[in-house]
Amino acid sequence: MGCPILKLPGMIGDRMDTWRKLRDLRAVDFGTALVVAIAYLLAARLGLVIKAPEGVAQVWPAAGVAVGAMLILRPAVRPLIAVAVIAATVPAALLAGLEIGVGLIYAIANAGEALLVVALIDRWLPRPLTLTDLRSVLGLFGAVAVATCLWQPLIAWALQASGDMAFPFLMLWHRLVWSNVVGILMLAPVLVTLAAALRSPPPRQELIEGTLVLSLHALVSVHAFGLLGVDLGRWIMVAPLSNELPLLLWLAVRSGPLFAAIGSTVLGLAILGSFALGRGRFADPDFTLAERVLATQFGILVTTFVALAIAALIAERKRAEAAARRGEIRSLEDLDRAQAVAHTGSWRLDVNRNELSWSAESHRIFGLPEGTLMTYETFLGTVHPDDRALVDRNWQAAINGVPYDIEHRIVVGGEVKWVRERATLEFDASGKLLGAIGTCQDITDKKAAEQALRDSEERLRTIVDTAVDPIIIINDAGCIESVNPATARIFGYTPAEIVGNNVSMLMDEPYRSEHNGYIRSFLKTGEARIIGIGREVNGRRKDGTSFPADLAVVEWRLDGKRHFTGIMRDISERRRREEQVNLLLKEVNHRAKNMLAVVQAIARLTKGADRDQFVKRFSERIQALAANQDLLVESQWLGVELADLVRSQLAHLGDLIGGRITLEGPALRITARATQPLGMALHELATNAGKYGALSNSDGEVRIAWAIDRDGTGKDSFRLSWTERGGPEVCPPTRSGFGIAVIRDIPRMQLAATVTLDYARGGLTWRFACAAEKLLEHAGGAVETKEPAA
Repeated sequence: MGCPILKLPGMIGDRMDTWRKLRDLRAVDFGTALVVAIAYLLAARLGLVIKAPEGVAQVWPAAGVAVGAMLILRPAVRPLIAVAVIAATVPAALLAGLEIGVGLIYAIANAGEALLVVALIDRWLPRPLTLTDLRSVLGLFGAVAVATCLWQPLIAWALQASGDMAFPFLMLWHRLVWSNVVGILMLAPVLVTLAAALRSPPPRQELIEGTLVLSLHALVSVHAFGLLGVDLGRWIMVAPLSNELPLLLWLAVRSGPLFAAIGSTVLGLAILGSFALGRGRFADPDFTLAERVLATQFGILVTTFVALAIAALIAERKRAEAAARRGEIRSLEDLDRAQAVAHTGSWRLDVNRNELSWSAESHRIFGLPEGTLMTYETFLGTVHPDDRALVDRNWQAAINGVPYDIEHRIVVGGEVKWVRERATLEFDASGKLLGAIGTCQDITDKKAAEQALRDSEERLRTIVDTAVDPIIIINDAGCIESVNPATARIFGYTPAEIVGNNVSMLMDEPYRSEHNGYIRSFLKTGEARIIGIGREVNGRRKDGTSFPADLAVVEWRLDGKRHFTGIMRDISERRRREEQVNLLLKEVNHRAKNMLAVVQAIARLTKGADRDQFVKRFSERIQALAANQDLLVESQWLGVELADLVRSQLAHLGDLIGGRITLEGPALRITARATQPLGMALHELATNAGKYGALSNSDGEVRIAWAIDRDGTGKDSFRLSWTERGGPEVCPPTRSGFGIAVIRDIPRMQLAATVTLDYARGGLTWRFACAAEKLLEHAGGAVETKEPAA
């Protein structure tokens, strides 16, 4: 941090930047500066009325006007206030008989002193200054002390150099410091606390009380210091303290910093009046003039500090108490909220008073309004009639030392709920029950979940028992723990003959011999070859016959132990059907290709003026039909993957896919019915792009994208687009031929699709859209997609 005094040049330099902001000042700021200048001049004249023996003002209240004004106004106005202080100080000095040069030095020193005070306060204390904590009071007094000690030597030197003061430099400096310190602390705190009160007005009751006590304080001050000319006799010795300090302390303790500051100022003015008028304690001729001056300054300074310090301490205590009360309220609110979140209430039983106190959450759980007079009998009345004996029996057992932790039902508004209650009982030395403290938790949802779990387990058990496929559970040693009835039926064993034996008894070679080694390898390396994947194996029946089966295995843990569930399905019949279907499909494929070959030959023999072009185009279309049929055969006429269909139709451009041709969309399987019209349209678009479109040059690109959209009714729609960019400028066709029918009319008729063609100059765009159920496999509801196609 460093010493603040060593940083003063930089601090003052930072404040001097505000001089460059004078152009931002408003008219009201100049009016405020004029008011400050007038107030400063009047305060200076008041200070010159009462002088110390050295001819220095006993109190310089003008300094308090300057500092207070700078503290309550915004920083940008401070340079203007400094100019006002200089402008008011010079005529005040001339009226006091000082030379113009000394007066100018006096003015600069007073303005610099005020600027330094506010600079130190800005550095040490948070803004705005409120004097509502001891730190701010001490900071204000410290800043005033430092600033006056640093600036008053300049005035002392100027006075000595001009010959106006013949006193030693140190004595003159000492008098000037006291005069300015007292003057600042008499008025600046009043302005600061008044500004704070305007920003945040005190309570009405505090204002009324403070005003009444302050009025009484002013009247007593005038009387106590003999300002009314009344002879107080010997009471002159104690009257000021006995009358003034209690009232000043009252203001500090009860009415806050504002009234404490005003009260100390009133007391200071009374002290100055006693000195100036030659009446009361501070006009006692038994003391020298210098002693009375010092007593006056010291009295004002001490009473001001005490009043402000006590007011700040009381304000701090009030804030702490208010924070504590807020904390207590917040803690109770947090506890209530926490209990509401946990559905757990608390209660306390006082046996001697037969009183049962519940928290808000307890009342909510039991459905009783807060404020209901609670007793043990009242509580028992909320318990379900079938559980009252249970609750009372457990309570009597708890009185005899058994832990009280039970679950029972209650009736709330005709609805049955479950609660769990736990309690700790309190006894006196003789073992007599004094009371108890406990909790009650709403476990209705838990009970419902437990019942749902039991129902789910029963349903699952029913499903397993009625499943047509064998379901086998083994441990990590490969021993069978349980099987379903289908296992015994298919393998020809009774359940008792299977459970407890190694699962390899149900397998044919080579799995029968390798199974135990496989389990040991999996447990050691964690590398699974069947778990979560599935495999075809051969099962072995009790009679020694084998059969092909699909085997799916999942691993699970219970109480830290590994278990495996295997589900087998006899696929003997499926294998026979697959062989028959494959044979039939191969025959159909062979016959269809022969038919297409005949059609292709007929096309080649077609006569006409443009026969070559016709044959070439017609052949390409026939080849596209053949490619579609190959895909359908491979998928057993169950549909094809859309990405595979696109790639098959662009096979002659395969080296461009992933480069100039991009495919974007999820993995979707389309129906056999949709394969041919889509495939032909894609082939036609690819052919046209290679001849006339984006792929006819070296720069063009084609983007093929598809997606599934869902509308507001929950129905899915399929979108496919072909977009060309970078090719030759596109010109719309002048007539519609067979190509247009392939890419537009055929999809519309066969798939009830919406097809649009956009012949933009930058490239052709073909858009296809239809209901997902018209085109996709299993598209009745939400369409499940896999990994992106490209």
